[in-house]
This record gives sequence, structure tokens and C-alpha cells, in this order.
Amino acid sequence: MGEISFVDSRPPPATVTAAQFSHVLAIPRAVLCAKMATDAWFASRFFKALAIFLADRLRTTTSRLGYGRPIQDEDENQDAGDEIDLEVMDSVSLAAIRFDKLLKRLQSVAESSPG
Repeated sequence: MGEISFVDSRPPPATVTAAQFSHVLAIPRAVLCAKMATDAWFASRFFKALAIFLADRLRTTTSRLGYGRPIQDEDENQDAGDEIDLEVMDSVSLAAIRFDKLLKRLQSVAESSPG
């Protein structure tokens, strides 16, 4: 949450309430901006991922509202049948590994913190 506000610096258009006990990872805007200021490669990947995420959300929303063409099933969009792009698989695998590491760090922090 907060990706739209990150882009336009306005208050969030929605709020979230957890339905059950949850751990939340919050990265302060200043920390993220400092990282992007010193790491152009990270910044470019971050903004590309953000653009793809927001574009997908916009396509889904406009489709649900009945505008434009309906979203096609992914099978119709693949030129090579059931084949998966190896670059995409590499990216997904790397993201999964990084996510697992992050979860382990968060779990160890949660276990070691009082309360």
C-alpha cells in the first residue's frame, strides 16, 4: 500500500485494515528515496515494477467498468503455447529467494522483540 501516494505525494486514496493479526513491513519514504538517489539501477527497476503494477491495476479497473477491450486470457497472449519466458522465470525465482530472505529476517526480528 502506498504506491500511488509514492508517485504523486498525495494522501492515500484508500486505507487497509487487517482481518487478523499481521506483521507489516513499512519502509519510510525518506529511506527509499535515499536508496534510489544513490542506486540508479535499483531506482530504474523499482519504477519499472511500479509502472507495471499500476498499469495492470488500471487495465483491470477499466475492464471491470466496461471500457476498452476485455482482458484476454494469458493463454491467448502467448505466441509459443505453454512455454514460459526464461527471463521471466529467472526474475520470479530471484524475487522468491529475496522474499524468503526478507520473511526470515522479519520473523527473527518479531521473535526477538518484546511483547
